[in-house]
Amino acid sequence: MLIGSTDKYTRVAFDNEAEIEGVVADNTDLLFGPYIIYLPKTKISTVGGFGTIPDGIVVDIENGCWYIVEAERASHGTWDHIAPQVSKQLTAVSKQGTLDKIADLAIEQLNNDEILKSAIIDELLISEIHMHKRIAEIVKNNPIVAIPIDDEPADLREWAGTLKHEVRVWLIKKYESSNTKQILYSIPDEEVGGTTITSKEDTLPGATKAGGSIFRDLLKAGKVHVADKLDMEYGPRGQEKKQFTGIVRDDGLEVDGKVYSLSYAAVLCMQKAGSKRKTANGWIMWRDKNGKLMDELYTQLTPDQKR
Repeated sequence: MLIGSTDKYTRVAFDNEAEIEGVVADNTDLLFGPYIIYLPKTKISTVGGFGTIPDGIVVDIENGCWYIVEAERASHGTWDHIAPQVSKQLTAVSKQGTLDKIADLAIEQLNNDEILKSAIIDELLISEIHMHKRIAEIVKNNPIVAIPIDDEPADLREWAGTLKHEVRVWLIKKYESSNTKQILYSIPDEEVGGTTITSKEDTLPGATKAGGSIFRDLLKAGKVHVADKLDMEYGPRGQEKKQFTGIVRDDGLEVDGKVYSLSYAAVLCMQKAGSKRKTANGWIMWRDKNGKLMDELYTQLTPDQKR
């Protein structure tokens, strides 16, 4: 239950899978990260050879991985519905011709999104002429199976363990107010991402894969200290860059008197500079007094220092 000053929101069931699909489609950058290309079902339905169409395909430029997205309701069951659906989709995307078409669609989608393209060029330092090659290399890898779902069936982990592909689950919840019948949706917190439920190790680089607690790992290891100042330089493409400063607190970064995650603090500063961005990876934007990015400091931690 969610409690506000004037209303209470009780968890209720989704009407159907399409409702979960809609939540995912509207919030792909919050679920998968700020540097992703999302191909909805309507887009990938133009790719021949699919025996069944995934609810979406996500290409993560920053982390060099991609996902087939299958939104589900737990009530449909793992072995009766989820496993057969995913099996058909993995078979469909295993053909080289299909992978080539997915890469072409991703480039087409990217070329229609100047904000995302500029972010990839300016923040990930990938030139426009190398983007197609980067995407083609990414889709050569085995896709990760992404399952946004309203609950986790008891046998989902057992099934996931039989796959050679990594499986990640995003729990999506629906709440309805007792007075106004207003609907709210709950998705995993920023930077936490989906829960990996296979036995395989998570091989994605960088800090954001580990969740919000990693900031406290940096503090505990002495890589940053409370009251330290972190700096960020940003300006929309073609404009003069501005300098921003945040103050380290024990639960995040203080900007303008409020404490946020590194990523949300970065977004606020970017919007001040005139950007329309709604998400960003603050771990590759905020630097300490020595010019070290927070992501660099995290990679320096020993395994014992990481949660």
